[in-house]
Amino acid sequence: MLNAYLFAKTRLLDVRDRFAALQADESGAAMIEYALLIGLVAVAAAAAIIPLSGHLSTIFNGASTKLTNAGG
Repeated sequence: MLNAYLFAKTRLLDVRDRFAALQADESGAAMIEYALLIGLVAVAAAAAIIPLSGHLSTIFNGASTKLTNAGG
């Protein structure tokens, strides 16, 4: 019975130590920060494109018309 208790206690302490080491590990923190930053830039770009879509459409249509007229 004592052996089972010591085995369980040893395993519990081992799990606790591994969990503490995992919490202290910050090796992936920079990658997560960059991923969040890229996501923020993507959202900002999408938010900026929506109001500018009409103006961009006018620019591309004008360029298309000029290219068509120049080729014909």
